[in-house]
Amino acid sequence: MFKEEYILCCQILRENFGPIVEKIGSVLLQRQRVNLSFLLKESGVSRNLARQALSILIQHLIVTYFETPENKKNGLEVANLVLTYGLLSVNQLSGILLKKNKTIDDINSYKKIMLMLVKDRIIVAATKEFVPPTTKQLDAIRQSIVTEIKIKANSRVIYGTKRKLVENNTENSKFKKQKFNESDLGEEELDDSFYFYLCFDRMDVFLRNHQLSLYMNQATNLGGSTVMKTLLEIAEHSLKSCQDNKTITISTAQIVEKLPLEPDIEKLIILENNDDSNPYYKNKKTRRNEKLGECVYSFLELLSNDKSNMLIKTDGNGPGQYYVDFQKGIKAVRKQQLNSFVRNHLGIESLRLLNVISKHNYVDDKTLAKLGMMQPSKCREKLMELSTIGFIEIQEIHKSSDRAPIRTIYLYTVDHNRQRAAFLKLLYDFSSKLIQRRDYEIMLKHNLLIKCNRDDVSHDLSLLSASDKENLSKLENSYEKLQTSIFRIDSIILIFRDCLE
Repeated sequence: MFKEEYILCCQILRENFGPIVEKIGSVLLQRQRVNLSFLLKESGVSRNLARQALSILIQHLIVTYFETPENKKNGLEVANLVLTYGLLSVNQLSGILLKKNKTIDDINSYKKIMLMLVKDRIIVAATKEFVPPTTKQLDAIRQSIVTEIKIKANSRVIYGTKRKLVENNTENSKFKKQKFNESDLGEEELDDSFYFYLCFDRMDVFLRNHQLSLYMNQATNLGGSTVMKTLLEIAEHSLKSCQDNKTITISTAQIVEKLPLEPDIEKLIILENNDDSNPYYKNKKTRRNEKLGECVYSFLELLSNDKSNMLIKTDGNGPGQYYVDFQKGIKAVRKQQLNSFVRNHLGIESLRLLNVISKHNYVDDKTLAKLGMMQPSKCREKLMELSTIGFIEIQEIHKSSDRAPIRTIYLYTVDHNRQRAAFLKLLYDFSSKLIQRRDYEIMLKHNLLIKCNRDDVSHDLSLLSASDKENLSKLENSYEKLQTSIFRIDSIILIFRDCLE
């Protein structure tokens, strides 16, 4: 674990659970697996506080233990409850809502929303495979558990639902095919015996698809990004995690049908005057459908001819069918983000040298100076900057046994795994500094926030002075900017760490 990653984890624990939980978590991050007595000795926390902190971490599925011997606002509320309790059943949800004085209709609405989240795989049923085994059984059953979880994750069967019991001789007893996003969810309901947890792999899929759409926006324009986003949305139901290699095959007609009204992509591309040159099969019903189909087909041809080669056409005749190769797409996005960082922080000369080294492996500084079109002294300076960060590696070839630097040839190359690890280290550092800055901004306005949280002020903002309102507005703007930056870095970390290798 990087030092920056360790600091970032400690900051997250302190922000969400307080300083005592942070002490316990920092010891576990350093020592990995310890017993309670060693944990008390290293952290300096009393036994009762340590037990309470461990209970919080275990409840939130951050820490596991081994015994000796070894969608809408309501949807967000349900997701937050699942995150708060770690595992949540339907009966527990009803009990929590009753304590909040919710009506029976509200509780039924929350149950339907929870069912929609389960059908969309946002939360999934926690089966017995998620219970940590004992140390004695761990080695024997680890592989079988992992295999079974993968099979269930990729299965068409959704765990955690059951048939709804209805009376005979009613309209509801007749079979009706229902979609999970409709208000009436048909003959299915949540199973009371299951507990549910939030599926972060599914959320990562949305972030990855967003990054691919942004890449196509820069490669083409907003129209190409809209077509790519629509294609990925059609394939979302078949994507379980960021480890999927490709999407299902999707036809041009499906994309035309699901394309949003805004933006109008017909204004974002210039078609050829000769309609016969476009092999798209035209719909003769309306001229609007015909032109929209031509625009979508033209954008798909542009995307499939992009240098990243992430969009692949499977049928060469007519409009064809397409799928997205995530391995090529992730590689292109990683290269784009890395090049953008080098250009903004180290200069265009460093980016030029990095591209030359990536294309020609094991190159000496004299050749790099010629290929990079710069002076040798400046070339060596830029190479040292890239090497210090960890983006390039140096291979030494000694001409003599005394290993004298003057009789040594230095060749420069790129190790993509180490390059990715070095960039992740920088991203962790940036994220940690942004969180520190956000906490510092809140600390400066601590008295103002206490004043705003008073009951009388929260109901009547006119009690605040003009300077207080101005300071509060500045705090909200800076907080929003910092949160946006943190979210952007998190999405880049997802691309470099959690997606395909």
